[in-house]
Amino acid sequence: MTQPYLVIGDKKRKAGRIRFILLILCVTIVMWLLGASFFDQNAVGSDQEMVQIVVEEGDSLWSICKELQMEGDIRRMIYQIKIINNLEQSTIYPGQVLLVPVH
Repeated sequence: MTQPYLVIGDKKRKAGRIRFILLILCVTIVMWLLGASFFDQNAVGSDQEMVQIVVEEGDSLWSICKELQMEGDIRRMIYQIKIINNLEQSTIYPGQVLLVPVH
């Protein structure tokens, strides 16, 4: 008599495993899509035109973006300049040469 209960239990366990795998798959796809859209927004295209800027005394990334009258959020532009020039911090020095994307 215990045999039917084992069969039913096995079917429920198998269905539960399938639901769990589908849930993990859906979560992975959603996270992948969200991650891809985040990086696309912050990515700098290789076909983007760049200009070289020589940093002068008193310059900051903020003032450079303002001076070039860059469109959009200045914080995003500063982030892009930091990525392009491999800057860990926002500190820049006189005489330093920066590549700046032109929009």
